[in-house]
Amino acid sequence: MIGRDVIDHAGPISSIQSILNSSPSVEAFSFGGSGLVRTHLSFRGFNGGQFGETLDGVPLNGLFNGGVTNSASQRNATAFVTPLVESVNVYRGVNDPEHTSIDSLGGSVAYHLLDPAFKRSFGLVYNAGSGGDAIFNTGANAAGVRAVIGTGTGYYRGFQNDVPDWNHYIYGNLIVPVFHRTGFLRFIYNDDRNNGYVPHDVPNDAIPGASIATNGIAFQWPVDQTYSYNIAHTNLDLIDFVKQWSPAVATRLTFFRYLTDYSRTSYTDPTISYLPNSPFAPTFAQSWMNGTISSNPADFAYHLYHNSDQRLGFVARSTFYTFSKNTLKFGWQYVHGHEESAEYWGPTLGFAPQITYNDAWDQPGNRNSIVQYAEDTYRVGKLLVEPGLRFDSVTTESLTPYVGYFYSQPFSVGNSYAFFEPSLGLRYRFAKNLVAYLGTGARTTSGFVCNFGQTHLN
Repeated sequence: MIGRDVIDHAGPISSIQSILNSSPSVEAFSFGGSGLVRTHLSFRGFNGGQFGETLDGVPLNGLFNGGVTNSASQRNATAFVTPLVESVNVYRGVNDPEHTSIDSLGGSVAYHLLDPAFKRSFGLVYNAGSGGDAIFNTGANAAGVRAVIGTGTGYYRGFQNDVPDWNHYIYGNLIVPVFHRTGFLRFIYNDDRNNGYVPHDVPNDAIPGASIATNGIAFQWPVDQTYSYNIAHTNLDLIDFVKQWSPAVATRLTFFRYLTDYSRTSYTDPTISYLPNSPFAPTFAQSWMNGTISSNPADFAYHLYHNSDQRLGFVARSTFYTFSKNTLKFGWQYVHGHEESAEYWGPTLGFAPQITYNDAWDQPGNRNSIVQYAEDTYRVGKLLVEPGLRFDSVTTESLTPYVGYFYSQPFSVGNSYAFFEPSLGLRYRFAKNLVAYLGTGARTTSGFVCNFGQTHLN
């Protein structure tokens, strides 16, 4: 577990991924002026789309591409910032049904946000030249009600010119005891907005003078050749009901809404648009696109990409302490998600996006997922045995209601699959900081159905 002592010393521009560098087998870095833009994250050799990020059981990975936050298609969609993180648990291997999502191939990372303190307090952190954070705890009243409110803003220039990043957030967490304090309701609200410039890709040596190898530490990204401007808004609303029914039985029910809205405007000098670090230009895809496109690269110097998704769902969990050395856990997670993505090209900054004229696609899509699990934890001295069973069911529908460069007519694509995953974990503690872990599991696919249709959609 990564606790507040490590998080507090991480620094003001650390992202929720970069603090994971303190954990073995994790590598995280950013291409932008702060850790909040275009994060590269690998975990035990798995990339950002092959393991899960969760917040108290709520999946955070990209709805369709599975990428972790601040990466993949939504490059600066910041779910929450480091000052709001209470703790992080890193789960390695397949045998952690309770903390996994449908993207948890190589393990999972579980975040827990800042809870209200029992004593009143106020903290203010000012980062010279780059903003600050203010966090206020109300403390608990006579009924035990307590809240924490946080807000912050930041401007980060980084070590290169022309890659600034701005971030602003508002956070609230309210805990209300119920049932004679044998349970509580938790309400979490977090809203984060980020605007940031970043190179579209790593500098390419083919660009004259535009490489770190040529310029060394004096290298500055040439925005007159290529850049990306990213705008993102994320919003999280969570209602948590936790109840201790008896010393042996506890339940937790979480309802959530998670929204991300992202857009990116990229520019590439038409004279170097052929280079591999340029935004994808339609001139390279004549053979598999719908119509003939202008052969003049200047007509596609600017690239606009939009990707937004909204998820609604719940997580139901129960824990049974059968006796002092054994714990049984059962859970059910349901997520309904809707995504919209679109891509356009134009000759000038601020060009007008027009469906069927300068768009590559304009696609909505829906995804429903169910995860059910059962997990047993048994302790024998220094040995921990964890058998588990998990069931996943995912249904996806992607719609293309408009004709674009890539599609000659409207159509829809859908698929569904389901599988069981039995697993077994063994953990032995040789000493306080020396633990050996063995995990094994297998997936048994119970069904896969794919539907493809070409039809006029209203």
